[in-house]
Amino acid sequence: MVGVAIAADLVDAARTIGQTQGLDIRYEIGDAEALRFEDASFDAVVSTFGVMFASRPEVAAAEIARVVRPGGRIALTTWAPDSNVFEMFKVMKTFMSAPPSPPPSPFDWGRRERVVEMLGAHFELGFETSQTIYHAHDGNEVWETASLEMAELLRAVRAIDKRTRVLVVGAGPVGLATAIELGHRGIDCPIVERNDRVGYASSRSYWSTPVSALTC
Repeated sequence: MVGVAIAADLVDAARTIGQTQGLDIRYEIGDAEALRFEDASFDAVVSTFGVMFASRPEVAAAEIARVVRPGGRIALTTWAPDSNVFEMFKVMKTFMSAPPSPPPSPFDWGRRERVVEMLGAHFELGFETSQTIYHAHDGNEVWETASLEMAELLRAVRAIDKRTRVLVVGAGPVGLATAIELGHRGIDCPIVERNDRVGYASSRSYWSTPVSALTC
C-alpha cells in the first residue's frame, strides 16, 4: 500500500500515524496530476478530501484512471457543494488574497455530473450521499485540529488584523474554534447560530456536514 501527498508535512504526519498504528504503508511526496507509477499499478485508488484540491481536475482524474488496473476500483470522498464546509470556505475566501489564476472549485468533485464527465469513460460509477460527524470536546480542540489540517483556515485567520470585527454565523465547532482563536488574538468575534442565539462551547460539540462518496 502506498500513500501519496503533495505536501511534505502531510506525508510526515501520515507516516507517524501509520507507524503508531502498526500499518504497513509506504508514504511519499507526489503530485496527483503526475503520478510516478506505471500504468495499471494498483488494484484500487482511495482519496478522502484529497484529489478534489488538484488544480487541474481532468489531469488528476486521468492519472487515477491510468494507474488503476482494468477491473480495479476507486473510492473518493468529497465535500458536497451545498455543505457546511463549502459555506465556511466562502467566508474564509473573503479574508484571503485571490491567486493570480484561481483553480477550479474543489467542490465540483461533489457534483455527480462533473465526476461522470471526468471518470465515467473509465469506470462504472456509483454514488452515495452521507454525513460526516465531527466530535470534539471543546472549541480549542477543534482549532488545534483545524489549524494543522486546514491551511486555508490558518491563512484566513492570519490575514485578519485586530481592527476587524468578525461575526461567525452557524459554522459549528470549526466556527466556534475560529472565534476562540480570534479572541485570543484580541479580535472581537461574536458567534450567532441559526436560531440567533450567541453560541458557546459545550462539554462536547458535534458537527455534521453533507459529503458525496463515490465508489465504483
